[in-house]
Amino acid sequence: MEKFKSLEKLESTYLVINRKITEFQLDLTGFVFDDFEVVKPIKYFSFKTETGNAGWILYNRKNDEYEIQPNVFVMKKYNDLNAKYEYFGIRYCDTDGPFYMSRDLIIKHLLAQKESYYFKSEFNDRLKLNLEMFDNNIKFFDSLDSIEFEKALQHTVEKYHFKQIKSVSGFRNCLYILVFDKYKQFYVGSAKSLSNRTKKHWNAIMDFGRFTWVGVKYSRLNVDTFRMKDNTRIFVLTDIEQLLVENKEKNVESLENTNTFGIYKFESMTDLEKAERIVINDSMVKFCLSDRVPINCDKLTIQDYLNTK
Repeated sequence: MEKFKSLEKLESTYLVINRKITEFQLDLTGFVFDDFEVVKPIKYFSFKTETGNAGWILYNRKNDEYEIQPNVFVMKKYNDLNAKYEYFGIRYCDTDGPFYMSRDLIIKHLLAQKESYYFKSEFNDRLKLNLEMFDNNIKFFDSLDSIEFEKALQHTVEKYHFKQIKSVSGFRNCLYILVFDKYKQFYVGSAKSLSNRTKKHWNAIMDFGRFTWVGVKYSRLNVDTFRMKDNTRIFVLTDIEQLLVENKEKNVESLENTNTFGIYKFESMTDLEKAERIVINDSMVKFCLSDRVPINCDKLTIQDYLNTK
């Protein structure tokens, strides 16, 4: 296909119109491969077709030229390149993308649930409230101190003997900490397979109905709102038995699991759940995504918060 020094000349020659990326399609704008950068999605026409073809405008940074390539060509380049690269041992192509959380992504996920949401008549109002909650969280994260955050994280890491890892592959029946440095937040979880659990976090679509669980002002973003590249560090702990031995004094009736599916007592948990609960409860409220604790909470640890409920 012909190449052009002028983007306007290319667009007029092929009768280019902008193509909207649907909520279920991957937006490759800005994707770079070889000497090319993807400029935008388009529909283009030529004498061979009357209905138009889906494609992308590419910019050749070496030759300073623009050209059009079909959608299938650009998608193949994307898949081939991403299959070669990994992040914490997980291939790029095993994630749904995009790689970072954004307000636009939140809107996209919420709009995708519009038809299935049982409050259809109230959807627009609820969408507005959800975005207000998102904005409140970003302001709250921005207000936090990076040095204080690092101290809180290292307190948990060192006290419970977590080790930083470069790959999640091979870890089973373990506790893990996902760190989101930009937002000064970390998440403590447990996993039978750390690789599978991490991919679920990165690919999850946030449930509209659970987004504002304690109102717009206080609800905290769920860990599944964040994407792959938001996750900057990962720590793991495999010696669950040793953790329970060292913290046996915490095996008390008041220690409860208050995560997503309600409240149940310490005695009814598995060893992995007990270990997870101990670490979560000892984490600082304002830096920890691991529980249903409001932002702007004045309690020091999650256990302090639970003791007041």
